[in-house]
Amino acid sequence: MKFLLLLFTILFNINNIRANEIKEVLLLNSYHPGFQWTDDITKGVLDGIGDLSSNRVFVEYMDFKRFPKKDYINEITQFYLKKYNNIKLDGIICADNFAFEYFLSHGDSIWDRNIPVSVCGVNNIEEFDYDKDRIKVVKEELDIKNTLNNAFLLNPNTDTLIVISDHTLSGEIFLSQFLNGLATYYPEFPYVIIDASNYESIERKLAHLKKENKIIILLSLYSNKYDIPIEMKYLGMDLLSNIDIPIYSFWEFLLGDFIVGGSIINSYNQGYDAAKLLSQRLNNPDVRLSDYTPCKHNYQYDFIQIEKYNLDYKKLPKNTTFINRIEPFYIKHKKKLIFYISILSILIILNILLITNSIRRRRIQNKLTESEKRLELALESANEGFWDISLKNKKVVINKKFSDLLGYNSPDEIKIDITNWQEFIYPKDLKRIYKNWKKYSSGKTSLFKAEARIYLKSKRLKWFSIHGKITDKDNENNTLRLTGVLMDISEQKSFEIKLKKAKEKAEESDKLKSRFLANMSHEIRTPMNAILGFSDILLYQDLESFEQSGYLDQIKTSGENLLNIINDIVDISKIESDQLQIRNEKFELERVLKHISYSVEALIKSKKKEISFKIINKDNSLVLNTDPFRMEQVLLNLLSNAVKFTNEGEIRLQIEVIDKTVLLIKVIDTGEGIAPEDIDIIFERFRQAERTTKINAGTGLGLSITRSLIELMGGFISVKSQLNKGSVFTISLPVVDTDNN
Repeated sequence: MKFLLLLFTILFNINNIRANEIKEVLLLNSYHPGFQWTDDITKGVLDGIGDLSSNRVFVEYMDFKRFPKKDYINEITQFYLKKYNNIKLDGIICADNFAFEYFLSHGDSIWDRNIPVSVCGVNNIEEFDYDKDRIKVVKEELDIKNTLNNAFLLNPNTDTLIVISDHTLSGEIFLSQFLNGLATYYPEFPYVIIDASNYESIERKLAHLKKENKIIILLSLYSNKYDIPIEMKYLGMDLLSNIDIPIYSFWEFLLGDFIVGGSIINSYNQGYDAAKLLSQRLNNPDVRLSDYTPCKHNYQYDFIQIEKYNLDYKKLPKNTTFINRIEPFYIKHKKKLIFYISILSILIILNILLITNSIRRRRIQNKLTESEKRLELALESANEGFWDISLKNKKVVINKKFSDLLGYNSPDEIKIDITNWQEFIYPKDLKRIYKNWKKYSSGKTSLFKAEARIYLKSKRLKWFSIHGKITDKDNENNTLRLTGVLMDISEQKSFEIKLKKAKEKAEESDKLKSRFLANMSHEIRTPMNAILGFSDILLYQDLESFEQSGYLDQIKTSGENLLNIINDIVDISKIESDQLQIRNEKFELERVLKHISYSVEALIKSKKKEISFKIINKDNSLVLNTDPFRMEQVLLNLLSNAVKFTNEGEIRLQIEVIDKTVLLIKVIDTGEGIAPEDIDIIFERFRQAERTTKINAGTGLGLSITRSLIELMGGFISVKSQLNKGSVFTISLPVVDTDNN
């Protein structure tokens, strides 16, 4: 009895272990990470596969857009054979045509022949011969009928379709599907096909299109403008954003950029559905599923594009969804409108009350006259000038403080009246005064306010704030009198200018540092990619010894480049935090120059450039009292820059002592030179010249570090340059010690 109980317990635990066994799933992507279609499919698969604690997903990016050649396919096949040699997969998901075709050709030689497979993103699935019991498909089909129906609803006057596609596999499949659909639903409708395979060609054809009554159907857009594949939406933004023709398409990743919309396919949904198909089969091997699962379509449109082309979106089906839709003004600002209407109602009531109490006007005016006298006394104490303009008598009255503010001895000395007051105002500020007066006189503001520069007695300009109000009107509502004050705001304006400059400087610094960090991530990633790539090759491939040696050299070179980048970052960090120290010691300059000579000659040889390098030193026994390491770093920075930007000619390093106190060093090259507009920025931290950035990659820190080191050693650096004629960098250092003992 005990034996039976023990046996039952063991069998029960074994069944539990099997039930809880982790499922191993492979997602085989046709394209590369960063390609939005692929990234969305991958996310859909990971979300749809189920609990990742019981399902482990291997994700492979086959990158066929960039590496379609046969030798690459052979290499990746060998890689998968080694990688999955000891891994037993439970299921495979193939995303898009290339992955599916590769699996049909090579899958059974790499993985188990009986593994269940799900497929998504394959455009012409009916044309393939495969085991339909083993392979289940999320069928991708363009919803041509509804996309065209909706496009014609929005553009009823359309007389021609402009169909854009290319010669990629997907492009040819989409074009075939579209033309078949057009022949079925709109057989007589005119169309023009534009081949998108050549960038210059499509750009030229689009520029000569007659835009009236046309719509564009975008199927595929991969051209030969770049040497690397660019996502369809970025080429579309480049070519089609400024084309004044409505554009319709079928893929969600194009929404929000330049297309109006259509019956849209979502790559995330395809990946999710493919994962769900596979999960059903893994959890229940006996489940019966149909050969094809239709992909989902949604009517989706960009409201910005709808408004751009003045289209009537109300004609679209009720189940249409919109992106970038802005709520109507009256809904978005409902609370504000209620508030303003309430205020307006109160103002109307107040105006009625004022009209009914007009008989009190004279009494109020008399009181106002008395209050003005008291106001003038208050203004005198508050350091504000008082002014009063009588249009009826054509007189301007000012107080003593007004004349004091303008630097005059008395109000009579100013001689200001209603005919010449503009002469006291800086001409460019008159427009502001008139504009603000118009706002006030039309009732848009309750007080006249303006800021302007006014000429002092010394003819110097100074900022003042002018406040005023209409204090008397006739029965026809014409202005008879204006009263106001003048305030000195020069210190406030000065502070505002300083604050604005500080803000702009801070924003510029933030932008430069952000650009620097982006550049650093690229510069660090480049050697790291080389190191990891060649390391993988060494690990997973059988190589000849000379090949191994070559790859190790590449790894060593990339490691040295990475170390140089890190050293630059450490140096600039120390300089930024004032932690970099210069140690002074006596050393022979000739010893440093020999080491520099070897380094520069080796650099020229590695770059395979026809450049001669000379060192001209008039005093071979020269002894310096400074930091030898930093001296060598400065010279190598300048000389390596000279090699980088010089393709032929010569580079000279000239050294001489002036008056036995100053060491003058010149680095002269016959390279491409520096544009005049870039001279002022090449030594700034986190910045590079535009021309330099485009032609030669780099961290952009070398010259900034060089200048900082020279300044820490008590010297300075300058540069003279002409484009295509070369540059001369001159260093002046007060560190010469001619005593050689």
